[in-house]
Amino acid sequence: VANRFFSEKEKAWLAAAGDEKEKAEIFFTLWTLKESFLKAIGTGLTRSLSTFTIVNDARGLFSLEDDSGSGRYYLKNWPFREGYKLSACAGSPDFAGEPVIININELI
Repeated sequence: VANRFFSEKEKAWLAAAGDEKEKAEIFFTLWTLKESFLKAIGTGLTRSLSTFTIVNDARGLFSLEDDSGSGRYYLKNWPFREGYKLSACAGSPDFAGEPVIININELI
């Protein structure tokens, strides 16, 4: 899947993983960040995932390369629950330190 949908830089990041657990962690981080960006710009998966690159800035935030206009977006990924990832894309780097989980009644 990564060979088909990820950029060359992302494939190199995956190839540098020390073991299968780390490789899975990187894969799902990239996948959820890519999805969050495509949802933020309104295209969903109609746009190819290989047309832009997710870059880890080593401060817990991610940025985008290889996409015109993508410099105005910021991405963040949090561990959510065992086996799940939570990613967000926004026009500002001011993300909460931890996600706040609310139920449907609190939302209404």
